[in-house]
Amino acid sequence: VERFSEVYDAMNYACVQLSRRSPYGTAFVRLNYSDRFNSQGVQLEGDLYPLVGDGVYAYLNYGFSQSTLFPKHRFGAELYTRLFSGFEGSVGLRHYSFDAASSITLYTGAIGYYFGNHWLSFRPYLIPTGGVVASSASMTMRRYIGDSETYVSLHAGTGFSADERPIQSSSGFLGQEIFLLQSQTIGLGWQQSVGTTTLVLATLDVTHQELSFTPGNYVTMYSFSVGFRTRF
Repeated sequence: VERFSEVYDAMNYACVQLSRRSPYGTAFVRLNYSDRFNSQGVQLEGDLYPLVGDGVYAYLNYGFSQSTLFPKHRFGAELYTRLFSGFEGSVGLRHYSFDAASSITLYTGAIGYYFGNHWLSFRPYLIPTGGVVASSASMTMRRYIGDSETYVSLHAGTGFSADERPIQSSSGFLGQEIFLLQSQTIGLGWQQSVGTTTLVLATLDVTHQELSFTPGNYVTMYSFSVGFRTRF
């Protein structure tokens, strides 16, 4: 759920996901639901994490929707590799296509570092648009508690589309413009293993986000999510 300090009505999201692990990697299929701008829509999405070699794997993503609340097509690709002394790195891109005249590509990557029972990750985004390159960055720190599935996390982001949500299509607006909105985000996360097959998780974010129709003016967004995952 997302609640705003002013201007926007509440926005609600949900998803259901099925995944399968194998010696060759992991596959996901996911159905996303959105309720915002007095509309409802769904998106079908799939992820693949194939193993490429020792310490190397890839991320491949495709999503499709006929709702204006989502991109008509979304693509993602990233290559991850283990580096040295607890470091890992990746490089990739994300592409969103809303219609024939509205699409955007984000170039991204990450540097992660494991030390003790902590993991620290830094991820920038570069967004070429209008002859210039907009940028943003996010940072996440996790502290693992007991096992690799149980942790608490702190994350923060700043810039244009620090976590991809501020990219707005024409949903709720006139015209076909895609809005890249300046934002600053800070949030907390928690994931807990329950027994050997179940996980529960929750996140809480606070975002200071620019308004699309009055650049330079901001609204505060409060986001809360809960989830449940089980193996069978």
